Amino acid sequence: MNKAFFAAALCSAALVSTAAHADTRFDAYLSAAAGFNSDQSADTEGAAIGGVAYDLRGSIAMPVQGSNIGVQGDVEISGTPINNVGHWGYGAMSDPQETAALHAFTRSDRALVGLVVQTTKLGSMIYDGYGNRERRFYFGGEGQLYLHNVTLSGQATYFVNSGQQFVYDNETYQYNSHGVNLAASAKYFLTANTSVAAEGGFESSGTNYVDGPIYKHTAWLAGTKVEHRLGSLPLSYTAEATYRSGVYNNQGFNRDHDLRVMVGVKLNFGSKTLQERDHTGASLETVRPLNDSFNGSLSW
Repeated sequence: MNKAFFAAALCSAALVSTAAHADTRFDAYLSAAAGFNSDQSADTEGAAIGGVAYDLRGSIAMPVQGSNIGVQGDVEISGTPINNVGHWGYGAMSDPQETAALHAFTRSDRALVGLVVQTTKLGSMIYDGYGNRERRFYFGGEGQLYLHNVTLSGQATYFVNSGQQFVYDNETYQYNSHGVNLAASAKYFLTANTSVAAEGGFESSGTNYVDGPIYKHTAWLAGTKVEHRLGSLPLSYTAEATYRSGVYNNQGFNRDHDLRVMVGVKLNFGSKTLQERDHTGASLETVRPLNDSFNGSLSW
C-alpha cells in the first residue's frame, strides 16, 4: 500500500513538472451543514442511537508570492450531541471534533501534489466520570488529477498522540495511540457549478491504555456528496451521505458503525465557479478521523 501511494505521488509530481504551470489564486469559503447521525458502538448492550449532526468549516487558499507554491488553511468543528446513549442508561453524550489543517502544494493544469499537517481534538464524554479526550497530529501527502470534467483526489497520512487522558470512575489515566488514514474521491462536474462526488476512506489505529494491551481498530468509509452553486450568487447548496464501519480486531465482536446524512450551505469568496475552485483554489479536504463516536470508551 505504501509503495502504491509513493508511486502515485511520483506520477503526479511528473505531471506537475511537465504540464503547464497553473497559478493558485486567492479563494475561500465558509460552510455550515446539519443532519442526522445514526450510530451504534459494540455488540454489547448498545442499541442504535441517533442525534443531530453538525459541521462548520472555513477554508482559505492563496499563492506564496515569488514561487509556484500554494497554501491552504482549514478550521473545522463537527460533532453529534446525543441525548440518550442507547440501553446504557448513562444519559447524554457529546463527541465534538475540532480541527486545524495546513496544506502546502504545487499544481499544474493537470495535477496537484502537496503535503498536509493537521491537529484534531477528539472527545467523547458520556457522563462526568467516563470518557476519552484525544488530540491527534496528522502528517502526510495528498494529490489531485484533473481529467477534463473529473477530479481524482487522494490523501495518505500518519497520526500520533501521546499522554492523552482517559477517565474511568472519576480516575484519570494516560494512553497513547497511532495509526494510518487513507482517503480518496472522484468528483464529476455535470456543469461548472454542479458536481457529484464519490468518496472512500480507511483507517487503522492502535491504542495503548496505561500498561495494558494495544487495542487495534480498523474502519472504512463510503459516501457521496452533491454540490450546486447558484450562478448569480456566491452561494452553494450541498447534500451528502456517508456510512462508516469499524471493528476492534482484538475483540472481533465489538463492531461500530454510523450513517450520517446532512444538507448545508456554503458562502464562496474568490473563485467564480465550483470547477474553478477545484483547479485553482481551496480544493483540498481535511483528514477525517474514522474512530467510533465513543472513541473506544464502550468498546472493550
